[in-house]
Amino acid sequence: MVRPLLRLGYTYIFYQVTLQIRGLKALHSTLSFTLQSQRTRRASSRRAKTLKGRLSSLIGRFFAGYCIFRIFTAGYSIVFFQSREQQSQTYPDIVTSLLVWLLLPSSGGARQLRGLVLTPELISSLSRHVSLLLVGLIVVSSIGHVMRGVNRVS
Repeated sequence: MVRPLLRLGYTYIFYQVTLQIRGLKALHSTLSFTLQSQRTRRASSRRAKTLKGRLSSLIGRFFAGYCIFRIFTAGYSIVFFQSREQQSQTYPDIVTSLLVWLLLPSSGGARQLRGLVLTPELISSLSRHVSLLLVGLIVVSSIGHVMRGVNRVS
């Protein structure tokens, strides 16, 4: 078995060196990727300890809670949609109903607050605008995360 290897001579040695070089290149790229991800985690950890990082985390948690709340309210609206049709006065979702209940404790009336007349219709409109604004902020922040991920890959 030694003789066939000796016959190959330089070809066999060249093949072995080529395999070693490929292995070292793969090891290099793996170690480089690991080092980069460790640096990114370290930077994220340092940023999380700053005021800006804590505020960003708080806002992210608020949006996560808002999304979960909206999922549950949408599910509630789907399940109990038919019972809402029987009411004489309907509101588009639970958030609006809750705001009307908090801001207008008397049944069905309007309330004046610092020169602004609060009606259920106005509260409903404001609730939809705030909801749309929050969804827009969530989309914009998601696009920012996607773009940062794309920049890391490229």
